[in-house]
Amino acid sequence: PAVSAGWRFSEETFFKKFQFLDEGKLRASFGVTGNQSIGNYAGQGGYINNGSYLGQNAVILSGIPNPSLKWESTEHSNIGLELSFLKNRITFTGDAYLKRTNDLLFDVTVPGTTGVSTVPGNFGSMQNKGLEATLTTVNIVAPFKWSSTLTFAYNRNKILSLPNGQDYRPNLFNMARVGEPVGVFYGLKKKGVYARDEDNVFRRDENTGVIIPYKQGSSNGKIYKGGDMIWEDINGDGIINDDDLQIIGDPNPDFTGGFANELSYKSFTFSFLFTYSFGADVFNELKRSLDSSPIDQNFSTDQLRRWRVQGDVTDIPRLVKTDPMLNYAVSDHFVEDASFIRLQNIALSYRLPKSILSKVKISGASLGVSVSNLFTLGSYSGYDPEVSSSTNSLAGGVDRGAFPRTRSYNFSLNINL
Repeated sequence: PAVSAGWRFSEETFFKKFQFLDEGKLRASFGVTGNQSIGNYAGQGGYINNGSYLGQNAVILSGIPNPSLKWESTEHSNIGLELSFLKNRITFTGDAYLKRTNDLLFDVTVPGTTGVSTVPGNFGSMQNKGLEATLTTVNIVAPFKWSSTLTFAYNRNKILSLPNGQDYRPNLFNMARVGEPVGVFYGLKKKGVYARDEDNVFRRDENTGVIIPYKQGSSNGKIYKGGDMIWEDINGDGIINDDDLQIIGDPNPDFTGGFANELSYKSFTFSFLFTYSFGADVFNELKRSLDSSPIDQNFSTDQLRRWRVQGDVTDIPRLVKTDPMLNYAVSDHFVEDASFIRLQNIALSYRLPKSILSKVKISGASLGVSVSNLFTLGSYSGYDPEVSSSTNSLAGGVDRGAFPRTRSYNFSLNINL
């Protein structure tokens, strides 16, 4: 169900004096939608034939029934504004929205001793709120034509509830926590690399400034040495373990959008589209998996500046087979800025003259060439800042070396008979 209302205030008498305003409209809407995008009979469980055992047919559990499984529902609230100026040469559309999703459908991970890996269930609630805006301008009319469209989107999401209020870890990198954005990264936070063994003997109290004896060690009892990572010890107990894990990044962008232009002169039309995203993080698991590999495998080029001897000052820890000190644990060392500006598409077309086409009895024809994904500007060291190796909404922003989006070249010939 949904309800909406609008007010075209440009038709009101008191707005007639604003000659530059062609049209103005204020609108609002509210609705509730449902989602049942799960497999057929997902809540009923079942059994499957799995070969034989001792000469008899073997039957195993294929799924655990969940009789309480129900639809996911989302409440949508929206307020919008539409404006048109200067004989429709400038148009603006803006929306503010609030979405609350309850009874999220999700495949919840369960212990392997149950015989299955996941069970479909309703998994808490989530809120999205934000702003969207589109500005379209006709910059030049004739004989040269030029129009532009700028889009902007700002979204903030937050998890409102989880089963029993417990944090949920869908994998080694992400976490769902009440009050936090969806799929934040969770791990250790680095403070540097020990230049010498003796750098781990003392530390300075942050409150009093007093130097006190101190040796930071790992959860396996080993003491960190020169070349090992300096981790942030949250509780100050001198032991780096799960108690020192914290939120280290957010895969959700602060804002996204695009900038499109179309230019035409006589029979030629040229267009291009830039897209952008700012504020998102990506976890470079490809780099982490390379640098924590055994000695006889490939490594990232970061290893060229790794710690080697006592006194080396660097941000890359020493390289030891099997990484016994867990210097390459999940940490903000592998969290990178995924902000980018991308030339998404560029195209050029030419409309053939009718004087030529009439001789071959063709009403219209055009030639075109276009290129998509021409280049990307950004600081991410991986293949593509938009690539994520998971389709799980709670496990986004992790790059395991997934194949990046391709660059494509297209040539076209359109004929109208």
